[in-house]
Amino acid sequence: MENVDGYARTIMVRAFLSERRGGWARRVTLAGQLPEAPGQAPDADDALDVRAALAGLPARQRATLVLRFYCDLNVEQSARVPLG
Repeated sequence: MENVDGYARTIMVRAFLSERRGGWARRVTLAGQLPEAPGQAPDADDALDVRAALAGLPARQRATLVLRFYCDLNVEQSARVPLG
């Protein structure tokens, strides 16, 4: 696969659109208060460490981690995604 970023972006957009079509946004309402202060800023060093660790993994393991934790799929959903 030559354009991994484009592929990932396409998958994320399709998942978002599919979720919107399913009516999830109409069924869920958030009625909480916004916090007064912003949350803690992300640590750039941690992000670099995570990227380096992911880059060291084989492609299929990296894809599995992205599906499970970035796309928030459960084990069964992740197993059904074709990984090329």
